[in-house]
Amino acid sequence: GSLLSLPALAANYTKAGWLTPVAKSLLPGSPGYIPLSMVLICIFSYVSTFQVLDPKDMASNLRKQAAAIPQVRPGKETELYLREVLERSSVFGAVILATLFVLPNLIELLTNLSTPNSFGGTSILILVGVAADTWRQLQAE
Repeated sequence: GSLLSLPALAANYTKAGWLTPVAKSLLPGSPGYIPLSMVLICIFSYVSTFQVLDPKDMASNLRKQAAAIPQVRPGKETELYLREVLERSSVFGAVILATLFVLPNLIELLTNLSTPNSFGGTSILILVGVAADTWRQLQAE
């Protein structure tokens, strides 16, 4: 969201004529806003996954702890296996996050009703997380 608002900010302060149409095409409600937001969400989700979870470091830690993944040899094979699993799961997670972002926007576009700012993908994600945690706690009791 912040990256998409930068052209509008720059157009406002610089008064550059060529920047105004670019800024308007990236504002919420414009045709390019949702697809570009989805692409940015997917890219940042994928990149941040590999910044937080380094397969080489994870494979090294497994080896130090004398742990192994069944049917995968320790070392380079474990690193490749973890990288493959992380790639698949991060793509899946990125698609889910992008869908959660788009859902309220699509509802607003299809119904011509304005959704409140408090109803967004983040709210849905928090609600699902709390509901799942509550369900686990009830199951534990």
